[in-house]
Amino acid sequence: MMTVERFHEVLDSLAEAGDVTVSHCTDYTGLTFEDFEGFDDDWSEVFRDYAEPELVEELEDFIEEVAEGDFYQRFEFDGVTYQVGYGSFDI
Repeated sequence: MMTVERFHEVLDSLAEAGDVTVSHCTDYTGLTFEDFEGFDDDWSEVFRDYAEPELVEELEDFIEEVAEGDFYQRFEFDGVTYQVGYGSFDI
């Protein structure tokens, strides 16, 4: 299990790198993994490489342990409810 300190350290690094966007909503804090870059000349989806892939994997592993849901996932950690999704969900 990831510690609260490590969770915030990883989240801060990923947000600074542009790999995760953190948004504060009324009911939860949103975490969006920014995996979508755009479209190519043929209008095929282009996915971006993460700047910090090891940290993304560490956070995804933690989320898999604690979150519920099939598409958007939710979990509570340190008294905060988080909802997790991916930028590619909005295509």
